[in-house]
Amino acid sequence: MLAALLDGERDPDALAALARGALRATLPALRQALAGRVQPHHLVLVGQLLAHIDFLEQAIAQVQAEIEQCLPPFEEALVLLETIPGLRAVAAAAILAEIGR
Repeated sequence: MLAALLDGERDPDALAALARGALRATLPALRQALAGRVQPHHLVLVGQLLAHIDFLEQAIAQVQAEIEQCLPPFEEALVLLETIPGLRAVAAAAILAEIGR
């Protein structure tokens, strides 16, 4: 929805149709909220926020890549940690980083 707003879409029905997940249950209220309330300064702020989110996602990906490069020597411990129900790779790596080996 936000990307469509930045691209110039102003039709509340078209914007609301882009809703996903739990937001789909509130389409009438969403249409009403999107009707004529977006001002030019809002678009500047939305653009900045989306750019910041992209930056943060890239930074997270870089850190994750660095972490993954450090993990091969600890593969056995990671595999054992992942046998704990509900514990996946990221949590296993975090536990290993906290307690060491």
